[in-house]
Amino acid sequence: MLLSAACAGAELPAKNISKQLTALAARAKTPSGWGALRRYAGSSQIHETQGLAWLTLGYHEYAAGKFAPAIEDFRAATATRFTLSDFAAYYGAKAARAAGKPEAGAETLRDFSARYPQSLLRTKALDLLPELLIESNQSAQAVKLLLAEPDLHSSPRLLLRLADAQTESGKPVDAARTDEEIFYRFPVSPQAARAQVALRFLQRQLGSGVPKPSVAMRSGRAARLLRTGHFTDSLREYTNLQEDKRTNLLALNWTVDRARCLFYLKRYEQAAGIVAAPIAGHPAEDAARLETLVNIRAHQNDENDMAAALDELGKLYPTNPSYGLALTHAGFYYARRGNWRAATPYYAMAASGFPSTPAGEEALWRSAWFDYLAGNVDGAAQAMAGFILREPASVHVPAALYWLGRMAQDHSGSADANAYFSALTNRYPQQYYATLARSPVAGPQATIQPGRSGPSSASASTISPRVSSVIRTIPSLQGTMLAPCAPMPTSGIMQAYQTLQALSLDDLSEDYLRFAAAAKPDNPWVFLALARRDYIEGRTTAALFAARRAVPDYQDFVFDALPREIWDYLYPRSYWTMIRRDAHANHLDPYLVMAVIRQESAFDPKAVSGAGAVGLMQMLPQTVNSRLRGDRRRLMIRRLENPAYNVRLSCHYLRRLLTAFGGNTGEALAAYNAGDVRVREWIEGNNFRSPQEFVENTPFADTRAYVEEILRDAAIYRQLLAGSARFAPCDRSSPPLQKRPTRRASRRRRH
Repeated sequence: MLLSAACAGAELPAKNISKQLTALAARAKTPSGWGALRRYAGSSQIHETQGLAWLTLGYHEYAAGKFAPAIEDFRAATATRFTLSDFAAYYGAKAARAAGKPEAGAETLRDFSARYPQSLLRTKALDLLPELLIESNQSAQAVKLLLAEPDLHSSPRLLLRLADAQTESGKPVDAARTDEEIFYRFPVSPQAARAQVALRFLQRQLGSGVPKPSVAMRSGRAARLLRTGHFTDSLREYTNLQEDKRTNLLALNWTVDRARCLFYLKRYEQAAGIVAAPIAGHPAEDAARLETLVNIRAHQNDENDMAAALDELGKLYPTNPSYGLALTHAGFYYARRGNWRAATPYYAMAASGFPSTPAGEEALWRSAWFDYLAGNVDGAAQAMAGFILREPASVHVPAALYWLGRMAQDHSGSADANAYFSALTNRYPQQYYATLARSPVAGPQATIQPGRSGPSSASASTISPRVSSVIRTIPSLQGTMLAPCAPMPTSGIMQAYQTLQALSLDDLSEDYLRFAAAAKPDNPWVFLALARRDYIEGRTTAALFAARRAVPDYQDFVFDALPREIWDYLYPRSYWTMIRRDAHANHLDPYLVMAVIRQESAFDPKAVSGAGAVGLMQMLPQTVNSRLRGDRRRLMIRRLENPAYNVRLSCHYLRRLLTAFGGNTGEALAAYNAGDVRVREWIEGNNFRSPQEFVENTPFADTRAYVEEILRDAAIYRQLLAGSARFAPCDRSSPPLQKRPTRRASRRRRH
């Protein structure tokens, strides 16, 4: 695939770098070119040029293991005080360490933060300096340095360096306290496991001299584990804390949190037993207890006990947010059984009683939707319009616009319908409901200027005032820095990257992008450059994720509002020939299969989900053969990592689901995600008038989003691969970027 280097974000020649230096730097990739670059660096009279030449030479020597000359060349570069002196200092310290001279490396990095306060390498330097001080028997200096760092207590990495320095400087008790802080405050960080090992060693060494963690620390660790989904570890911590229950007020929260851990582990009866008794004298905690009990009973399908707990909660704490959340639990209980009539009053109460909470927003939308299902057209139209007016930034606004358009089409007239559909397709052009609005069933579109979210002046006089007020409420699209044909900035954060690129320092320029992405996560140009690098190196999945960071709301833009290359990164075409063949063999839409792969694995053939699904289309080994065990199961996993085998098997399975659900794509995709038993439960007793009604009525939000995104992506792939998408015409005079074969992606050397 070819990408025009003249399109948005194309890398331009760095400023103030002569053609001679560029040519010499390119030849210096091999040792035979080092001599010429050294002579050039020594003869130049311009400090900036000297510094860049010495940096280039030093880095190539460092990468080749020639540490002694690299140290000298990095030192010469730093002395010129050129714009990338921070790079020369940092890599000079790394070269000194590799040469067995940690003291010299530490001296190089001393006062790095003061000399280069804006450097993206500041964090890396601060991480390296304590190690160099420890290795050069200056542990006390490392301790002093780290204790003075303002970001110390927000960085488990720096805390681990501090613990190492404290141990080496003969302060094991201090080290134990620091390891405790890591283990209890950052329990899911990579450093927590090392801190735990160190703590165990110190406990054996010091015995009772090791400080005991406070109840607050232990409780905080349990809560953080619960929030991050580590339910078994959280439950263990909460269980161990029970011995302090009578003497600490924090214990009031443990009862509910322990029950929640058990609930998420699907140990429902145990969870219910824990929250069966009231928590007297503490209304907030008791309300949370009853809300948890309602949720447990709902998942146990115990309708009577669920209703009893909900009734008690409503009588005791009618204004507590826990009651609003419990009402949505009850509504969801009926909704997931397809009984939306029974679900409606619960959602309505949550929406009216708790309008400013997330649960209230969701309930408000569900109430409006159930009015539509019940055939209450006037009530549904009023409720959906009211929803947009109250929650104009909600994720449900595209759905509300679509269904308002459908209702207007059938009852109010084409002008109102066209206004709703046009507002939808112009404001959310690539979203699922916009693709529906453009379909024949949605009717003709009103004329709207691209980028606006209201009707044009030609049609405004023909629509009702309510429609106008609803459309005007929708926030306009903010736009993106990545204009279709704009060049990448040549100043600011991207200037250093372009300089490193011009000097043919490929590894170093990529490392710089990684540093920049961590330091400036909101800069789209950084992620566009990363996407390009990953794409060229054959890292399709990484390029996709980087492009999503560059334009997180890409689905709100028409094709020609973004650079074409963004769409190429966002929608890979890997395996297209094979996918089209297997899709046709199973009578499937090949664009749909591409969309499933994008959603399931982002085109990573070795992707493995938490549930054990494997490969491009995330097939479970037990779906292939439920009797697989041991070596046979491991062999099947390896086979599923093969793209051809995975796609062939998965296409066959998807065809079976489509046949089982009468060709209804939405139902088949929902079954692919959540299982066919659940889907049959959702449709049982319902008579949906259209496939779109089933999708919107899917009770699991994750499954609903999954289906909508796949159907959206299939429509986008259809336009991209069939060639109907139209992009902004940019200058094509520059040579194109060529994607490298995937086999070269692993050759990059890491330092």
